[in-house]
Formats: sequence, C-alpha cells, structure tokens
Amino acid sequence: MALYLCYYLYKNVALAWGDVVYAHDVGFNGNTAFPEWLSTAFNAAFTCWPVVLVLAFDADVPDEVALRTPGLYVAGPLRERFNALIFGKWMLLAGLHGVLAWACPVFGQVPEPGSWSAWRTWTSGSTTRTRGTSLTRGSSGLP
Repeated sequence: MALYLCYYLYKNVALAWGDVVYAHDVGFNGNTAFPEWLSTAFNAAFTCWPVVLVLAFDADVPDEVALRTPGLYVAGPLRERFNALIFGKWMLLAGLHGVLAWACPVFGQVPEPGSWSAWRTWTSGSTTRTRGTSLTRGSSGLP
C-alpha cells in the first residue's frame, strides 16, 4: 500500500512540474503546457496499468501463515515503508524528474525562451507528457 500511495502521488507531482516550468517561461499568461486531452486521460489511460498489474498479481498471505508468523506485519506499525523521509524522497525525485522531463524536450525544440508558437507548444507539451509518463513508470519500481 505504501508503494502504491507514493507512486500515485509521484506521477502526478512529476507531471505537474511541467505546468509550473511552462508558467514561468510564458510569464503566467494562463495557458496550459499540455493539450487538454492528455491531462484528462493521463491517470485513466496512461498510468493506471502498472497499478492494475500489481493489483492483479497481488496475493494475500493465508490466515494460518499470518497467525504463525506475526512478524510479517511489523513493518507497518514501525513505519518502515512509509514515513516522512521516504515520502520526501519520492516528492524530491518527482520534482527533479518533472523538471528534467519538461526541460529536455522543450529546450531541445524551442530555439530561445519566449518564442512559443501554438505548434511548438503542442509538440513540446506532447513530447514532454509522453516522456514524463514513461519516466514515472520506469522509476517507480512498478512494472
């Protein structure tokens, strides 16, 4: 459950950083960095599959085994898998990955900051969203 929660927040924070960097670059004029359909379909179509696969192959421990070995559940009360340090690390990596996933395609395609056209914005936004989606899948530890 801790991995799922960290992954869910990580992928959304990482891709929100594209909007933050874009807003700074265009002077906070109210435009969005990504096409609307990509923002709408992001969670439903693109990044739900790692979670669905993990949940599909997840198996519970039989009751007899759980009663014989109570040490299986010690990590939860001790907060070994979800605490402030682990959560902070996930969010710092989300920020770093989000900024890099935005900056690499955008500044590779736009000759100078502030020279945005509709085509360049759409192409850069689509490339960045695609890169960000693959980045959030690859760095999470999920398939």
